[in-house]
Amino acid sequence: MEKPKKKLKPVFKIIFAYFQ
Repeated sequence: MEKPKKKLKPVFKIIFAYFQ
């Protein structure tokens, strides 16, 4: 996960929030 989170797709954000 060296790339910026801003480059990550919204899907990743949703998945991350779900796991959080």
